[in-house]
Amino acid sequence: MTKTSHLYHGTLARHLPAIAANGLLPMVGPFTEKSYGRQSDRIVPAVFMAADGDLERVVHAMVAAIMFEVTEEDFARYDIGNDYHLNDDLFFEYGALAVIDRKDSFSRAGKPNPGVDEPFQVEDGDWYSLEPVRPANALSGESLRLFLAERNLTPSSINDFVDPDSIEAGSRPIKKPPLDLY
Repeated sequence: MTKTSHLYHGTLARHLPAIAANGLLPMVGPFTEKSYGRQSDRIVPAVFMAADGDLERVVHAMVAAIMFEVTEEDFARYDIGNDYHLNDDLFFEYGALAVIDRKDSFSRAGKPNPGVDEPFQVEDGDWYSLEPVRPANALSGESLRLFLAERNLTPSSINDFVDPDSIEAGSRPIKKPPLDLY
């Protein structure tokens, strides 16, 4: 299976046990509710995914979710600049990426499947499902770091909230990823 046959859903690592047990369930999370504010009553529960070319948007959404997970103890472990909310190491500690095999039942922004009313919150490039989605795989920690490095998507290189200079004592540099993670 080629990389283009996969879709991706960013999440928090702490959600992986529930995702393994139940799949990704259509819902409206706090990030979406906050993003749409007063219009949140028009939001439809869905599972949102992105293709390889839109992974940068997934990383940005993950950063937004991870910012609310970081603790005072995390800040004590790292010398994170005052203008930042986290660093790459914390991103890979808290974040996870569900890898999903693309299915004909998924809809794409602007091209909903027959009988599907496109959710209000769909944005250009989004893939979505109104039904539960079972990921083929999940990446977290070092496997997520390698996957994003292969695509030149180090969080601090694309997101202004991630401190590019903060490292933990003994932190390892990113190793060259394998040619194919699958």
